Amino acid sequence: MGVLARVLSIVLSLTVWTQVASAKEMVSRLGIGVKNDTSINLPSMALSYHPTSEISITGGLGIDTKKDNSLFSFNGGVRRIVFKEDNMNFFLGGELGLINSESNADKQSGFS
Repeated sequence: MGVLARVLSIVLSLTVWTQVASAKEMVSRLGIGVKNDTSINLPSMALSYHPTSEISITGGLGIDTKKDNSLFSFNGGVRRIVFKEDNMNFFLGGELGLINSESNADKQSGFS
């Protein structure tokens, strides 16, 4: 099979499958994943829950227990869907967090 035939088959298959994509209704759904959105570069376990069709609640918890270099972050926030499209939802939101960082027995704590 030639290179041109491979490229055309890939383009054709992508075109066919993208026509069936659509955004899902997220009411009463819980999402679990990983995020890294704090100022101390600490990956966190993330949760997202959608109690209504317009609002979602997010949260995260990250812990690193290195000796003399520990990190901790806890955050939570709210998102509101601004408008919906067929294949995606656009939203605005805010998030507050608590961060604790220890480096060589010097602790730094605060809100982000």
